[in-house]
Amino acid sequence: IRGTGAAHTAVSWQGMPLNSPMLGLTDMSLLPAFLMDDILIHYGGNGPLNGAGAVGGSIVLGNTLNATQGISVQGLAGGGSFGQMRAGAAFRYANGKAVTQTKVYSESSQNNFDFTRPDGSVATQNHAGFRQTGFTQDLRYGSSKTYGEAHIWYLENDRDIPPLMISSLSRQEQQDKAVRAIAGINFIGNKHQVKFRTGFSDEHIHYVDPEAKLNEFSRAQTFQADAEAGFVLSSSFTAFLQGVAQLATAEVTSYRADGRQDQESMSANLLFEKGNYKAQVAVKQSLFNGDFLPLLPSFSFSVQLHRNLLLRGDAAMIYRLP
Repeated sequence: IRGTGAAHTAVSWQGMPLNSPMLGLTDMSLLPAFLMDDILIHYGGNGPLNGAGAVGGSIVLGNTLNATQGISVQGLAGGGSFGQMRAGAAFRYANGKAVTQTKVYSESSQNNFDFTRPDGSVATQNHAGFRQTGFTQDLRYGSSKTYGEAHIWYLENDRDIPPLMISSLSRQEQQDKAVRAIAGINFIGNKHQVKFRTGFSDEHIHYVDPEAKLNEFSRAQTFQADAEAGFVLSSSFTAFLQGVAQLATAEVTSYRADGRQDQESMSANLLFEKGNYKAQVAVKQSLFNGDFLPLLPSFSFSVQLHRNLLLRGDAAMIYRLP
């Protein structure tokens, strides 16, 4: 985003960061869009609002439950060149108090396309296929004023790693597995809103290279708890407060010691809205493994000058942990 790399883009799902604690980035090929209900892209870095690492911008994924009573069914089927096949199905049921939604997805491809070698000869790509399966389960129960919700996401991906262009053989493979779960409760009043949420992510990577005699396992786990409160101060001003605690661990068989990241943060946000004018002031203070990180202030505004013309400006301090 805006010329920055993948490690400068903060990716989150239901408020939980998806950037790997081991790699510092997210592999977008492991995020099938069919399993998501909302995908938002925020351009520009804003540490207090978008989280640590949002230097170029942020991508926000979510599963939003439609509380409209009834049953809805969705299907997806597709195919393409080089053996590509994909299929998906979604089912939602709501009865006024309870809402449940299930989505399943599968995709595979042989990926055996033709290409030209440096010497001019034509070859067919081999050992480059992939297979991906996953599902999401979303639950919500309660009234419009007080309700609890839970979200589960499982994804499994098997990839054959193709040989280099000057080689003809590869037996390398990589398997990615991820389980993510989030649960929370929301209280909504006439002039306030309070939210409590907790979740975890468990990611596994298994890399095999028989030629080099490598059989490597790595695992990253993230645990997060957060609380957020919003207050309507007047017809034009709304204030938000948020506290987040996060623990990330990593295990890699090639390393003797395990990695650990312990982060806590507090942020405050004041929003002004009146007519065609909007403005926002925010500040965030974080701790990383017991040390204070730089204080992150930000300011943004927008003015609707005409129905086809919007003037917008942002100023923010950004900080990224390598």
